[in-house]
Amino acid sequence: MKKVWTILVRLFFVLFVGITAYLMFTSTVRVNVHDTHEIAREVVRRAANELKNKELKNSVKIVQKSGLDNELLKSLPKSYHRNFSYVTLYDLSVSYQQNGELTAKNLGLHSDNRLEKLVNYFMVKEINQELKGNSKEVNHAINLFHYFMFGVALCFILAVLLILFGKYWASLALLIATSGGFFFLQYFANGAVNRLESQLYTEMSLTTSNYLWFSLIIGIVITIVWPICLAVGRNKMRKK
Repeated sequence: MKKVWTILVRLFFVLFVGITAYLMFTSTVRVNVHDTHEIAREVVRRAANELKNKELKNSVKIVQKSGLDNELLKSLPKSYHRNFSYVTLYDLSVSYQQNGELTAKNLGLHSDNRLEKLVNYFMVKEINQELKGNSKEVNHAINLFHYFMFGVALCFILAVLLILFGKYWASLALLIATSGGFFFLQYFANGAVNRLESQLYTEMSLTTSNYLWFSLIIGIVITIVWPICLAVGRNKMRKK
């Protein structure tokens, strides 16, 4: 009966470690663009100067001179946001490594009219130019992200195994996985936002989802409670 109870307690902790890991890898940070109209204005200005298609270039200039660009801008949403988790960032990085560039679909950019298509085209173009211009640095960052992500996953697996074997070290492995995973995602997303701000000339911000905070809190609670429960259980076994 004692062994059954011990197994049930350990499985209970393993369940919560699993929940923590799931939330850590699927919960998101949100990149917020506060003024898409300003980006669009900059894109229209660049389009008028950079487009090689003369017909399209002249069309853009006509729209500018007539003042219709301001009317068209009103059709765009004032703000934009995109959620990124470990899973979506991994898919995004793999897509970039395979294709050598990102697409509007990768970035979650949708277009309902020609202006939105033009804005999306130049935004993706600017981002891809930045990525290609710093390809070594980008590939290094992607490899670092992959290694760290797999490292976090291994720490979660190690924590589960150590809990099943009744080891105190499970708390250390879980603490590294939760705190490291949480702060690295913030660091990586912040770095991406800063680079985008410099390319798109607009203010952005980062919002952490509540679920990601929950994963950190649950992980820290388990790291504290697990060794206490383990010590109490062993003391009771010794007394009996």
